[in-house]
Amino acid sequence: TLENLFPGYPAHPRPLKFINKPVVVLTARVHPCETQSSLVLDGFLNFILDLEDPQARELREHFVFKIIPMLNPDGVYRGHYRLDPSGTNLNRVYDTATISDFPTIYAAREMILAAAKSNPLALYIDLHGHATKKGCFIYGNHHNGAKQVENLLYPKLVALNCVNFEFEACDFAE
Repeated sequence: TLENLFPGYPAHPRPLKFINKPVVVLTARVHPCETQSSLVLDGFLNFILDLEDPQARELREHFVFKIIPMLNPDGVYRGHYRLDPSGTNLNRVYDTATISDFPTIYAAREMILAAAKSNPLALYIDLHGHATKKGCFIYGNHHNGAKQVENLLYPKLVALNCVNFEFEACDFAE
């Protein structure tokens, strides 16, 4: 557990546990200038919380969604372009973040690791904007063999279901 994340814990434990239910993590605004990531996240929240939408209901039944709407609130508040107030690109410190140096990245990483102890991590979507590319696309990791096929499956399914998504613009470089 993350210390001091929930006041009164463990005397007052969290009410819901979703053991073995796959987790989808969404994050946004690691780079303050990428306001479009907030707009996409807002659209996702409107969709996934729609009680009348059968697709949203199905997703809620099968997945746990953990959402961090703003990973760099200080950078956003100060009007920075890509960095936090210390001049660091937070997208480059996930491996080394400490609670004192980069608390939001530390907390995000620890939340993902804690969730993965009891639930499979189905998907992590870190929403960004791009300075020169247009359209919707995904940058992802490169894997070898069957793992890469699995890696390409989500963006391919998105492309088949969304006219605005451009699979050819995706990049899965090493």
